[in-house]
Amino acid sequence: MLAVKMQLAYLGDLDTTGIEMADRVTAYLGAQHATALTAIQTPGQVAQWLAGYGKAAKGNRIRTTSKLRHQVWKEEAYLLVVNQQFVEQEQLIDSYEKLIPEWLGKARQNVR
Repeated sequence: MLAVKMQLAYLGDLDTTGIEMADRVTAYLGAQHATALTAIQTPGQVAQWLAGYGKAAKGNRIRTTSKLRHQVWKEEAYLLVVNQQFVEQEQLIDSYEKLIPEWLGKARQNVR
């Protein structure tokens, strides 16, 4: 039997729906995977992205929610609500291109 270690990280729109999705994935995988899922999209990184790319919230993009179960996603959702801003995933491509190779290097080290 071949066993494979797989590392996952969440990358998505920084809005309430995106954070709710990430929280559901965390619930599905188990809370112990929350840190791994936020390896690229940490609350600190979210704060930086909101400061640099944040768009004023329109309609239902940002809302308070009591659905979130995991602390890290609650923190990210709080940042969105406080700033009343969201960020489209497409705006972050340049950042992803810098952060993903670093993350892949760390993931490779963890698999060995």
